[in-house]
Amino acid sequence: MGGPDMAPQTPQRSSRPGGAVARLDLAPGHGGPRDGPPNPPALVAPRRSRGGASISRQDMGGPEMAQTPQRSSRPGGAVARLDLAPAHGGPEMAPQLPQRSSRPGGAVTPLDLAALEAALDHRFVDLGLLTRALTHASYVNEHPPQVSQDGLAFVGDAALGLVIAQRLLARAPDAPAGVLTPARAAVVSGTNLARWAAALGLGELVRLGRGEDQTGGRARESILATTLEAVLGVIYLEGGLDAVRRAIDGLVPETT
Repeated sequence: MGGPDMAPQTPQRSSRPGGAVARLDLAPGHGGPRDGPPNPPALVAPRRSRGGASISRQDMGGPEMAQTPQRSSRPGGAVARLDLAPAHGGPEMAPQLPQRSSRPGGAVTPLDLAALEAALDHRFVDLGLLTRALTHASYVNEHPPQVSQDGLAFVGDAALGLVIAQRLLARAPDAPAGVLTPARAAVVSGTNLARWAAALGLGELVRLGRGEDQTGGRARESILATTLEAVLGVIYLEGGLDAVRRAIDGLVPETT
């Protein structure tokens, strides 16, 4: 039983019946464990605690980790961009301009709302009314009992037409109705309304039915024009003609 480090002493037998030798009967000199403190355990790589290919920030830690990483609370251990701090090997994120969402259903984020308010010079009071202005009839057909934008577009069309008519008359007070009427129609044409709506990003915000969305409804002229009229209808109901005039100042500066 001896090894190269065998101490010069005779092993003692156990007092158990039959002279059976237990592991604890072996002295250190006979190859058993030494009585001194155990060797420190070898360092091993951290184990993944979740199945599949889920990754936590602990898996990416190195000797230069600045702080104790915390696991993501998202289902499945998904790691969001903000979970990756620069000290853990993630890229430093430079500030960038917010981009509008293109998610299905036309959901409006706070950044979308802020951009729209800045462009129209109007702070929306009733966000439920704004949501209605961004709800196309095709969406209502699939999600009853939602209300479509059509009623608000009717009000917005009238408010827009009145503001443009006043401005055209101020520029040409002696012009006859035969001149003013086609001039107003040219300004508020569907083509112009759709162009202004696209510049505001309304095509990405409007809520459409699945079929309308899949067939290019977000870029369709009639949908864009109606959505802009509906949004102007909300502005009129909340702030009157003065609020509509301020909104049009940014959309149609050539009529001022």
